[in-house]
Amino acid sequence: MSSTQPSGPGGLICLTSSEPPLGDGHGSPAEVSELASWLHGRGWQVEIVTGRRRPGREVTADVPSDLLASWEERRWPQGLDEASSIVAGMAFRLRRFAPRLVHAFLAADAAAAALADRPYVVSYGGMIQPEVFTGHPQLWQLFQLVSHGARRIICPSAAAAEHLEAMYGLPAEVVPPGVDTARFADLRVPRQPGLILAPSSPDDPQARLALLIDAFAEAARQRPDAELAVVGPGRPDAIRDLLGRLPAAVASRVRPIGPVDRQRQLTWYGRAAVTCVPAVRQGFSQALVESLAAGTPVVAANDGGAPEIVTPEVGFLFSADDPEACARRLVQALELSDDPATQSRCQRRAADFDWDAVGPRLVELYQQVL
Repeated sequence: MSSTQPSGPGGLICLTSSEPPLGDGHGSPAEVSELASWLHGRGWQVEIVTGRRRPGREVTADVPSDLLASWEERRWPQGLDEASSIVAGMAFRLRRFAPRLVHAFLAADAAAAALADRPYVVSYGGMIQPEVFTGHPQLWQLFQLVSHGARRIICPSAAAAEHLEAMYGLPAEVVPPGVDTARFADLRVPRQPGLILAPSSPDDPQARLALLIDAFAEAARQRPDAELAVVGPGRPDAIRDLLGRLPAAVASRVRPIGPVDRQRQLTWYGRAAVTCVPAVRQGFSQALVESLAAGTPVVAANDGGAPEIVTPEVGFLFSADDPEACARRLVQALELSDDPATQSRCQRRAADFDWDAVGPRLVELYQQVL
């Protein structure tokens, strides 16, 4: 690897726009902060420029962070999303810092870099569907502008890159998001046999928790110790509707946990016997990798980027619309979890996505475009 590093007051800037939901979402504070820390530890000049909706958000202690106040209260052109409201302020900061390269994690960030006349690469975290732009021509124009102006487009999986090429004619480099696997080394939590973790929101139809609930009914019949913990924000009525699909005896074995902070999320990965992600159209699932880092096997829909993460040694895939297949895989994964050797196999697989594996690939890409 070349030792040449960017110079100037800003160096390389990793940034995200209006604060996305905490958790495994693309461009999340965890992803950006961990990348910035990894680069900083290897001598790169790094600064984070980001929006915030509330004070007191955790930032990386060893990396300078410029937190811009959200402009969501102000008027913004109709048809643009809330993240775009911070573009002007971010562009002002980037023009002042004059970094040699901006790594943007949202299209709005990339627009700010373009306005500041700074070279940039942009990461698209999901499989962007055309319906996102329906009725929003400004968003479509923004997407086209920043995509064609980027030095490189980065996608988290081959599935996401193939989708971007087929749907929009945009070539992309595949670099998955990194995970700080060292954060899982000190988890000291007893594993609960039979516990299935669903790190999803009941409010999100794409999370497909209804399918998992139906599958759990059958898995619970075969495994008397099976329980399901749903960890994520959700309306009480959405959770009640899901539980209403189950017989009362099975519904009593479902635990709606609600939203949790980052550390408690990691603890749940370590406590569970299996993590299940039935969602489709995901370019990448951070939840799957984080579960593996905790030594927990996984079950996922055979869709999007999941097949690029899940191997037979650490979990199972099921046909996306088949709750019976999901139930069979849950039972198999619970049996896999009972094998003491599974934990180390999961952790070895997660190491393929550690920042020490992913970071050098980004560094090589940065050096190609500088």
